[in-house]
Amino acid sequence: MVFKVKEEEKTSVLMKLSKMNEGFSSTTGGPWDLPAVYIGGKYLGGFDKVMESHVKGDLVPMLKEAGALWL
Repeated sequence: MVFKVKEEEKTSVLMKLSKMNEGFSSTTGGPWDLPAVYIGGKYLGGFDKVMESHVKGDLVPMLKEAGALWL
């Protein structure tokens, strides 16, 4: 699911995301970057973290586990 956020709504949306993700670890920080990517209801990170996970080969297994990929 993708939500388009207007620039003037960015702070409000990020605050809501941080409240949804109250248990995030200090290593991932908080969802303070957009896009804020969640896979299977868990916060993955922003664009950099998604790309890092893809390069490491971790992204596809996460997507399969969440039921987002079936190949």
